[in-house]
Amino acid sequence: MSHFKIARLSLDMRFILKIIGILLFFVGVSIIFYALWSSYELFTGRRPAPEIFNMPQRQNIKTDSREIDLKSISAEIVAKELAKGFAAVIPEEYPAIMFNMISWSVLALIMIFGGSQLAKLGIGLLSGV
Repeated sequence: MSHFKIARLSLDMRFILKIIGILLFFVGVSIIFYALWSSYELFTGRRPAPEIFNMPQRQNIKTDSREIDLKSISAEIVAKELAKGFAAVIPEEYPAIMFNMISWSVLALIMIFGGSQLAKLGIGLLSGV
């Protein structure tokens, strides 16, 4: 809108720009409040996080008994013991929950940024009229 003077516009056009500016401002603020309220509900546990990431279930791989040797048995035992140790410290579903929370936070930041840009555009239209 910086290409021309808003003062030279007709009264009807200025009224339309004022209405558009008000609408853009309120839509932008509404998007910001929605993102903040949804994040509040999500982080207080009132609603579950959107499931974007799912951890696949572990499957036991059966091997042919003729191919089993001492190295593979010891490696399998070590892997199972490490998995038990990690499971005792970090639950199996924890990485998926954290990735889902991080992805929601990024989406909320994008919505807050977009809402602020819409509100800024609306304020710019209102200040020029």
